[in-house]
Amino acid sequence: MNSVISAAGCLAALSLVLTAQEYRGSVLGRIMDPSGAVLPDAAISLINEETNVALEARANQEGLYNIPFVLPGRYTARVSATGFQSAVRPGVIVQINDRLTLDFTLQIGATTDTVTVSEQSPVLQTASGDLGSVVERHVIDRLPMSGMNAMTLADLAPGVLGGSGNQISNTQNEITINGSSGRTRGNDINIDGIPNVAPRFNGLAVTVPSSDAIQEFKVATTMFDAQNGRSNGGAISFTTRGGTNTLRGSAYYFFFDEHLNANGWTRNRNAQPRQPINQMRAGGTIGGPVMLPRLGPLPGYDGRNRTFFFFNFERYKSQNDAIRFGRQPTELERQGNFSQTRSLTNTALGMYDPATTRIVDGLTLRDPFPNMTIPASRQDVTGRAVMSLYPLPNQNVTPRIGAFNWIGAPRYHSLLDNTTLRADQVISSMQRLYFRYGQVHSTEFYDPVAMRG
Repeated sequence: MNSVISAAGCLAALSLVLTAQEYRGSVLGRIMDPSGAVLPDAAISLINEETNVALEARANQEGLYNIPFVLPGRYTARVSATGFQSAVRPGVIVQINDRLTLDFTLQIGATTDTVTVSEQSPVLQTASGDLGSVVERHVIDRLPMSGMNAMTLADLAPGVLGGSGNQISNTQNEITINGSSGRTRGNDINIDGIPNVAPRFNGLAVTVPSSDAIQEFKVATTMFDAQNGRSNGGAISFTTRGGTNTLRGSAYYFFFDEHLNANGWTRNRNAQPRQPINQMRAGGTIGGPVMLPRLGPLPGYDGRNRTFFFFNFERYKSQNDAIRFGRQPTELERQGNFSQTRSLTNTALGMYDPATTRIVDGLTLRDPFPNMTIPASRQDVTGRAVMSLYPLPNQNVTPRIGAFNWIGAPRYHSLLDNTTLRADQVISSMQRLYFRYGQVHSTEFYDPVAMRG
């Protein structure tokens, strides 16, 4: 049984420098008039199109502005200045660690007049030199993933060889970026800016949220910021989904049923019957604004534009075919008789009595047991009791050291629960609060026990 819990809380004023790795983006640029002269003190706001939360800034004396700590999402930029028409540019997409340059030229006119910028070239990231690829939400929704682990999509980035396995497997971070493997702690992983690599565990991530709980993630391959300087390979940054002004959710159920399966090649070769294999993955999401009804004298609460939540739960249950090979003591060996047992090199096995050890001409000599049999009086009672717990060989092969003579067919049971909860609170245009809780709980066992002892 294994349970991993992670929780992250962050209260940040936008002017505060945090010590965590920054995953949010920023939008910066220059505001000018038609002649190219700068417009000091022009006001700009960046409004999230799903939550209606606005970030605000003003241009300095050189007409420059900078809006930091922008959560990944789709925004509408609005610029205004006295004596000039307002400018609106919708559809500004900010991704993880973006530093987008967005310049505006305002036309002379009344502030109440608005010019909507509808045809513009794509916003480019010219303020940062890091190279990497962002795997967006719609890509995560549409592409198949091994074990439903979004990290396996990292190989969509150039120069990356992706890993495999589910969120807790030992191969989840075997992602090679520019030749450096995550298994040797070569890759840095963070979720919402929080470091997420377990120390002394070969680079494994502490928790990996369900794919439905991930908004997007970025695989930075080279020239990334110094905050990721602990990595000699690459940096993988995840951001989790949050609620919006619209209550929405999803549910899914995938199954792998025994009645649709054929027998495995190994079982056919060893004349083993088909074993039932059943896998199930089910889960769902729900997110939106926090809405509390009025209860008697207690006022209600409308969290639109202010308070949001998002919850995801996923359960994976598996009953898989598990073939196990082993070397078990034969009936004669349990009695101490090794006369029929061959050595590792398929020669006659030598069994020597340690009680006859002696030194002759500087050599250590021992006498073999008669008929290669250990007398019952020399056998340990506890050892015989433990040996009786092992199953008898079930393969018709010559007894030999190191050669399998037993095949078991236990059922492997696995249960994995993955939970993510996130809450966001807008305190003001300059202050935001968020909390995230994540837990991965797994249980694994064999039925019956494959090999006792």
